[in-house]
Amino acid sequence: MKKLKVLILSGSTGGGHVKAANSLQAYSEQFAEAEFHNIDVIRYMSLFFKKFYADAYINIVNNYPSIFKHLYNITDCDKESKFLISQLRYHFENIFTGIIRYKIRKLNPDYIIFTHFLPAEHFNKTIFNEKYAKRYAVVVTDFDVHWLWVQDHMDFFFVANDESACKLVNRGIKKEKVFVTGIPIEPQFSHTYDKFTIRQNLGINSDLKTILFMSGAAGVGRIDELIKLIITKIDKPFQLLALTGTNKHLFKNVKSLESLYPGKIKAVPFTNKVYEYMAASDFAITKTGGLTTSECLAMGLPIISINPIPGQEERNTHYLLENGACLSAFDEEGLLYRIETLLNNPEILINMQKNAKKIARPLAAYTILKTLIDSTRDSS
Repeated sequence: MKKLKVLILSGSTGGGHVKAANSLQAYSEQFAEAEFHNIDVIRYMSLFFKKFYADAYINIVNNYPSIFKHLYNITDCDKESKFLISQLRYHFENIFTGIIRYKIRKLNPDYIIFTHFLPAEHFNKTIFNEKYAKRYAVVVTDFDVHWLWVQDHMDFFFVANDESACKLVNRGIKKEKVFVTGIPIEPQFSHTYDKFTIRQNLGINSDLKTILFMSGAAGVGRIDELIKLIITKIDKPFQLLALTGTNKHLFKNVKSLESLYPGKIKAVPFTNKVYEYMAASDFAITKTGGLTTSECLAMGLPIISINPIPGQEERNTHYLLENGACLSAFDEEGLLYRIETLLNNPEILINMQKNAKKIARPLAAYTILKTLIDSTRDSS
């Protein structure tokens, strides 16, 4: 029997979209009737295009957050503005996507799954001119749905929660196309781990309350200063695991704090075993990206949100706050207060851990693939 060809298209503007694609790929072995291909579209675009999209995005988010928030909100609330920007983007992108279109034609997939709105939006406009696949699916990677994800010619929409599903329907997507599955995360986050065994394996104190400080894959922000502030200002016994991502300078700075404050902090460079550090921890301090948040929820790990990106991460934070799985700190004093609250009030921490588990969807990636494969079985 001929295998189904499933192509996953993501884009490396931020780490979450590619992580979502890789999470779907991680479950591919459970579907023997299909072969899976995974492409980051940004990798096949010109250097100019990469600079325009990836670098410009990071620059605006970090240096001009108010401008980014305005752009995010106006393109989400004003359909006419969204349409105009979409048309400009399409014609601009069309110049730089020839290699990708060639690769897709050569592969001739049955399904294309989009974990980034950029390729979804682009190929949504080409469907009437050229059919690149039999069916198309969009996987939304945040807990809210921006207009850019609303591509009316897609066949499937996979979203994080009921509110996102409702929003898609209200924005014109047929209800039967929308599935509430959660955001895809890797299989390791769906497992149960013994906290004390993990702590011993990591070489940290098995009995101390443990805080996980995650800086994101790029390690952006004043992380070392915040960590030093936490260590010096909070008297309650605890230990802190600091994930510094790919930022070698940050790792060096945080590593130097280990010798100054022995037993209080462990600096961790980029790692593929984030799930182990989550399993060892009692709560996390992090930005609220869709993938990181979903991983924390799956591990029953409450979050103290800091410095969310205006727009999508702010909305992710609101969702977590509404469901009792998160606290939000707006400044350093607020961060210290919330850390002390969780360290001094175990009943609050336990309740937040339970709330995190309630809204977790650790098998989202498997559910998405099963829905697609089952739809093929049903139609055959």
